[in-house]
Amino acid sequence: MKPKALLRIIVPLLPLPIILACSLAGASTLPRSPTLAVASGAQGGIPFFASPLRLVIPNQLAVSASAETIDVVTDQTGMPWDVAPAHLQITLHSYALGSSFQVPQIFVYPAPDYAAANALAAESIRRLQAVISDPAAPYRDDNLPRIPFINAGQVFAAQEKILPFRGGSGLRIVTQYASDVSPVNNGGLFYHFEGLTSDGRYYVVAILPVNLPFLSADNNPDSPVPSGGIAFPANNASGSDFEAYFKQITAQINSAAPNQFSPALNTLDALIQSFSIQ
Repeated sequence: MKPKALLRIIVPLLPLPIILACSLAGASTLPRSPTLAVASGAQGGIPFFASPLRLVIPNQLAVSASAETIDVVTDQTGMPWDVAPAHLQITLHSYALGSSFQVPQIFVYPAPDYAAANALAAESIRRLQAVISDPAAPYRDDNLPRIPFINAGQVFAAQEKILPFRGGSGLRIVTQYASDVSPVNNGGLFYHFEGLTSDGRYYVVAILPVNLPFLSADNNPDSPVPSGGIAFPANNASGSDFEAYFKQITAQINSAAPNQFSPALNTLDALIQSFSIQ
């Protein structure tokens, strides 16, 4: 039995029902109308629009995207962690990484409605506002925003960076979420962005899988660790051994160059910074 002392917050995973294509026209809810991905490439990337969000998918990151409206979930129709207003979900197709626990997706929520409906979202938005307003403040477990709908604790946070986009700004993190103590691995590692529009109307979450050459392929403690990687402690190791492992792996990920990641962090940053929220 692996120790679980390192886990801090458990936030269950939101099921992703497929409803309809999305349009959002200046209201705090999401009326429905068709939205089309632009399938052909363009210089510098593939433009995509699903109201209220415009973006450009960098070349080689994905070949297309689709948008859907995820319907309202209340405490009468779903579990507490599922509760959310109608919101936009964008999925990237033929993403640069073929295998990951996470799906490459971007979500846009009406921020006041989400905060009013879901306490986890309200707390994450509050933390995000604090980080954006004081970018020089140190990042700590107790002040970083968390994805409200993932059913696991944030194991670590690395490569934190404030990113502006047209109409707002936010924080990107490289992280992994887990419900037990297991190795940091390429199956679970992802680039996480949370942002807010300057007027406070919209809350944006992006989940984009990434790999690093020194991480094992999955969360099996017996999986081989590539050259230059850090071995996961044995099952009978002490709690301090596990703490030391996560500190070392976080430092190693923090010291990795942007182009060591696949896809490169600069490519993912370019996607985020292409956002324009009407």
